[in-house]
Amino acid sequence: MRIVSHYKIYFFISGILILASILSLSFWGLKFGLDFTGGSLMEIEFLNERPANQIIQEKLAVLDLGQINIQLTGEKGMILRLKDVDEKTHQEIINKIGRQDLEEKRFESIGPVIGS
Repeated sequence: MRIVSHYKIYFFISGILILASILSLSFWGLKFGLDFTGGSLMEIEFLNERPANQIIQEKLAVLDLGQINIQLTGEKGMILRLKDVDEKTHQEIINKIGRQDLEEKRFESIGPVIGS
């Protein structure tokens, strides 16, 4: 019964949290993933030591791929999420990273399924 008697405090706290949520969404927005925007997903595994994310970013900077999200997987694996690329650009990416030093697990081009 004591909880119900302090309902104004709980409404005030809830209102502050809702206001903070609305303000944070208006300032920073949402970051949509591949499901909303579309793009390409490439999973690779290095045969030797995996290079640092910064090195991969520098190697691929000359290809003008926009923002590249890199997610590390396992001991030597990596998933690259980038804008939609054609087969020629896909092969250029592999060559820039080092064709003989990696094994490509998968490559997928994903359209904006949910966004459409």
